[in-house]
Amino acid sequence: MYLLRKWFTIVAIVLCFSLCLGIAYAEEETTETAEPTDVIIDFSFCFMSVTDEDYARIETSLPKEELSYLRFKYIDMNGGEQEGEMIVNRHLAYDAIGILEEIYDCNLPIWDIQFFVGDGFDIAFIAPLTEDDPEEDSYNRIFGFYGFAWNENQANGVRHYTIDSKIPEWYPELISFGPL
Repeated sequence: MYLLRKWFTIVAIVLCFSLCLGIAYAEEETTETAEPTDVIIDFSFCFMSVTDEDYARIETSLPKEELSYLRFKYIDMNGGEQEGEMIVNRHLAYDAIGILEEIYDCNLPIWDIQFFVGDGFDIAFIAPLTEDDPEEDSYNRIFGFYGFAWNENQANGVRHYTIDSKIPEWYPELISFGPL
């Protein structure tokens, strides 16, 4: 299921970029007599390279190329639709978009979102508990499906999820072997 979802996400991104390139090429070939057409592309859940301006907004030891900028929709505490933004480690971009899209599709509210946490391996936001048992909580199940662990030491309702278990795979140079 996970691989199938990832495959569909990749196909959707490739098709979207192909469409954008096709539109740009078609615009170059149009003449002044051609009638304008409106093309609407829904970028409700997408990620892209981090701009210099956004990189300046965060503090991190990682280079800009190791990060991705996410744009997404979410439901606020009043049930309204909002647009959000977040920077995560580039290795998390596909999964983070998948998580945020599932939260949105399940109509689960998010009250506030942190723009950037640590070195981008974490996602933190404020949202209500959906169940008394953390294992049954809807947010925890969605994040858990993608391999994120819930940090139970949360204050003021902040939900903090991390995927530290993948860091050795992505950055083996950070792992030391043997006794310190």
